[in-house]
Amino acid sequence: MNVSLVPALIAAAALLSPVRAKGAEHVVFIPAAAHAPGLQGTMWSTDMTLWNPSPDRPVRLEVTFFESGIPGSQKAKTLDLQAAHGTTISDVVGSLLGGTGSGALRLRGDGPFWTTSRTSTPSPSGGRYGVAVPAVPEAKAVSNGYLLLSGTSGTGSRRMTLGAFNPGQRAATIEISVRDLDGRLSERSERLDLPPLGHIQLNDLSPGILDGSGAVVSVVAKRDSDVCGCPAAGCCRVPAPVFVYATEIDNETGDGSFVLAEATDGQSEGAVALQRFVMPLHACEPGTSDCRDPRNHRVLLAQSTDGRSFTPVPGFVSYRGSVPDAVRRGNTLYLFTPGELTRFHLDTGKLDPPVAVSLQGDPGGSGFVDPSPVLDENGRIVLFYLPGILGGDPAGCPPEAPSCVKQIASATEVEGSDGQSFSIDTGARLHVTVGTSENYRTASDPDVFFDGKAWVVYVSHGASLSVWTSSVLRGTYIKTGDLTAGTGGVGSGHFDEPAGRYWTYSHVTKDGKSVIRRAVHPSLMARLTESDFETVVTPETLGLPATWDLYSPGFTTGAFP
Repeated sequence: MNVSLVPALIAAAALLSPVRAKGAEHVVFIPAAAHAPGLQGTMWSTDMTLWNPSPDRPVRLEVTFFESGIPGSQKAKTLDLQAAHGTTISDVVGSLLGGTGSGALRLRGDGPFWTTSRTSTPSPSGGRYGVAVPAVPEAKAVSNGYLLLSGTSGTGSRRMTLGAFNPGQRAATIEISVRDLDGRLSERSERLDLPPLGHIQLNDLSPGILDGSGAVVSVVAKRDSDVCGCPAAGCCRVPAPVFVYATEIDNETGDGSFVLAEATDGQSEGAVALQRFVMPLHACEPGTSDCRDPRNHRVLLAQSTDGRSFTPVPGFVSYRGSVPDAVRRGNTLYLFTPGELTRFHLDTGKLDPPVAVSLQGDPGGSGFVDPSPVLDENGRIVLFYLPGILGGDPAGCPPEAPSCVKQIASATEVEGSDGQSFSIDTGARLHVTVGTSENYRTASDPDVFFDGKAWVVYVSHGASLSVWTSSVLRGTYIKTGDLTAGTGGVGSGHFDEPAGRYWTYSHVTKDGKSVIRRAVHPSLMARLTESDFETVVTPETLGLPATWDLYSPGFTTGAFP
């Protein structure tokens, strides 16, 4: 494989690309940019124009350059755009970022912005020429795609460059093959290995590929990456999508074009590339609804790269539901609410309507509430839940009883049901005594996760959390202590293995508003205090009016690095 650091013939006069998700972090990629010499004595540089469309809010942007062929190479700068203002940066790679060579740009802003880039080279006859490269979201990356390259009239010679950029946090491998318009397969094919945020460029590919008649370039991702931590072989492995592009330049006129790979039928244009962490939660607007009634709750989905800064998941449409939690398997995110399942298909962006979930072996037919799903060693979904009580409060005791025993149960997915049918596991996972005469008045909202050594279950008692652990998933869980006391309930947990720290999320009412907070802590044995928490999700974070309340954070892995 002939990998060159000479720049691709990159962007000229692209249209402004809007990025408009309200109240979210905004990220787009320019797959090709340069500050470097090229073929035939050219010298390519990228100009970039930015515009802040907000009439009253400034935007802070982080611009990062990833140099081709050098894994881990990053040069970044931060700049501010005032409201209703813009700027053009000449030679953004060289002058702003101090970079050289070809590569890709990532633009990350804390508000909406528009951007366009133009990479050009001086023409021997005066002026400049180049090709257009759009700014695109990560969802436009492909795992199964194509490039249709045009033929030409006349006899003028051309040169072509092929490039690829991996915008994600997982390594990718793609295979590229070329056919002419008569269907004949070219001898020229490539297998490209791309590390996370890696860029590769192949130059002067026209001989044998483009002889004036056009061609079809097929792109297929081959490396399957574990995206949800499933220990079973193959149960949760999907290709890592990448941007693939080609540039063509007429050697006589300088006329150029840029083509970005499009998804084939095997991958929808609506595909959703989740960030590493995903938080399902529900919201309600107290001023217009009775938020004590679950029928007035709406399920939302947020995502994060670091567990601290969250944005809405693009393409996800909220629906009526309460106390959601989720788990990813393959290209499906399974969202559970009491008695129901909704499947979010990440390869198409399609959200299925909710369907009823059956519990085989449910003695009273009362179903489940407060579900918490996790994958077992065979890739099956295991659902931890609080058993329902028909006509009663499943979390508390009957009015006539000063105390009672509550249990947290589990059930395992029935093979072939795709998350819609479960068989109740033998025994209870834990028992807890509650009531007016006990330490806890209620017990609800279990959340299960693995910390590398043991399985952990959080149980909510109003605005407090207790912690229970077991060495096996379907074992008996023993209480290890109380993690919070009045500082947050309805919690979810995650263990950050590289840092050796637990992340605990909960909702709490502060200043009359319910928000989502997080605490980062080294142990489950010490009680968390108010100073351990910081607010990480507010209504404004999700593009909602400030009058809304947020509740019941779940937590799962959206994509593994």
